[in-house]
Amino acid sequence: MRRHRLDISLAAAVCAVALTALTLHAQDEQDAPRPAPRAADGRPDLSGLWHKPLRTNLARGIEPLPFTPEGLRAFNDVVNQIDPTAFCLFPGVPRVHIEPHPMQIVQLPGKVIFLYEFMHNFRVVPTDGREHDEDYDPAFMGHAVGRWEGDTLVVDSIGYTGRTWLDAHGNVHSDALHVIERFRRTSHDELAYEVTIDDPTFYTKPWTAPELTFPLAPPEWRLLEYACTENNKDLEDGLLQPGPLDGSTRDGTAVAPPAQRRR
Repeated sequence: MRRHRLDISLAAAVCAVALTALTLHAQDEQDAPRPAPRAADGRPDLSGLWHKPLRTNLARGIEPLPFTPEGLRAFNDVVNQIDPTAFCLFPGVPRVHIEPHPMQIVQLPGKVIFLYEFMHNFRVVPTDGREHDEDYDPAFMGHAVGRWEGDTLVVDSIGYTGRTWLDAHGNVHSDALHVIERFRRTSHDELAYEVTIDDPTFYTKPWTAPELTFPLAPPEWRLLEYACTENNKDLEDGLLQPGPLDGSTRDGTAVAPPAQRRR
């Protein structure tokens, strides 16, 4: 009788362990990231509404940047300049990707369309193998062509005006700017973004900013109207102040001192 009860206890214990293992396995499967969806051509589908977190300083963590003498002068002169976006000028690239306004990606055969809430910008990037046009007009958002490298969309852009900043910290560029962006959908809910800045006028060599992750926005989100000029009281009343929006100062070096604490 005692042996029988022991056998029942052992069986019950084994069942409990097995049930726990099955529960944990099911929980792991539930918590595991869903894979990125695929388009009809088998490539990852980047389509979706994405939430872009704010990164005030694109180069945070990799400073000092490799400035040329001309680039260093321009970087330090930022304290005498008013942020171009304060005039409602388009933010340029990559700044449009590090401001906290959602963007929508529409992936189609032969092209990828980027729709930005920030100042209602858009980019239509061909992915059909074409090269940059030989004749193009300089633009705030540049001239872009794309290509696929495995599961990564690479967007190559040139033709910038030189009238934008790379970020709200006042990292600058010239009209020789060449931007290489990499978009990779690492799961159903996350999009990895990496950007390389190549500007031989302001930098002695290309540099790559730390990678960013854009989460998929909640399903109830949608792009909203963004009217920059309406109620821009600082501009209308002549109250715009020079210097970067993050409040950092300049002391002539390649690393901007942090914002001064106000009393």
